[in-house]
Amino acid sequence: SLDFSVSQVPGWHATIFPPYFVAGAVFAGFAMVLILCIPLRHLYRMQDFITHQHLIYMAKVMLATGLIVVYGYAMARGTGAERVMLPVLDILQSIPVLGFMPGFVLGHFGDLVGRFQDDYPAITLDLVVSDAVVDPVREGYDCVLQIFEPVSDALVARKLFAWRGVFCAAPAYLQQHGAPSEPRDLMRHRLGLYSRYPTRDRWIFRNGKHQQELLLSPRLRTNSVHLLRDYASAGHGIVCIPTFVASDDLLAGRLQLVLPEHSMPTFWLSAVFPAAQRGQLKLKLFLERLAPSPGDDPPWDKPLIERGLISRSTQVR
Repeated sequence: SLDFSVSQVPGWHATIFPPYFVAGAVFAGFAMVLILCIPLRHLYRMQDFITHQHLIYMAKVMLATGLIVVYGYAMARGTGAERVMLPVLDILQSIPVLGFMPGFVLGHFGDLVGRFQDDYPAITLDLVVSDAVVDPVREGYDCVLQIFEPVSDALVARKLFAWRGVFCAAPAYLQQHGAPSEPRDLMRHRLGLYSRYPTRDRWIFRNGKHQQELLLSPRLRTNSVHLLRDYASAGHGIVCIPTFVASDDLLAGRLQLVLPEHSMPTFWLSAVFPAAQRGQLKLKLFLERLAPSPGDDPPWDKPLIERGLISRSTQVR
């Protein structure tokens, strides 16, 4: 059973496995002995040889090893006893390595991580900020957050939030250069686009039942959505950025929506992890704190929806 605890395969490198397997084997062995022993003891009248006290001792061994097995299941699956087990969690599980998109963690993530550690002080996190599309198994991550489909069938994607992108610009820029009235007008403006958008330079705009597909040529392409926001806020052009970056500026009037009657396909921000990690307690607790109700409107979108700036009915891919 030590082979499992020293393995580097995600989901198996946990020191809970040796006592879990040993206890399970002892429990199963004693159970089989009792199943055979009790009827044979009665059939062959061996009550003087196999006494009632012997059966009690065996039952106590089964009770002890059974509790160890239950504890192992609880560590793997997570139960209401999670908070009781957290003080020894760091001994029994490795530190999870998590990869997150820079645009998401900046401005939204620090407070969430701090409040999570307030509730679970025994848990240590190793967070890597990168927007590269990675294979968690190959790169050694326990989980990554991304808007892309998993790169392997061995990975599981858990949907967390809707990723909505909006075109916007500073009011001063629109006053000087004019606001586009239809998607094709974007080609006459200085555009800044996110370089890792799933459809690259192919953009789909929807207005009711009408759909229009365009190939846009940006003057600025970058993998930093915060750079795009600052670029637009300074009045240098029109950009497309996610609402979790644009929300505060839109509400404050520093940025203004462009083509608000047109919507773009909405993607999912998903947690992608190896299938073997599905039951890891630390990861389960963290994802539950990150998105208590997966699929609900994220907190940065709710004020935009309330003001009618974006629509909840946007199609999600």
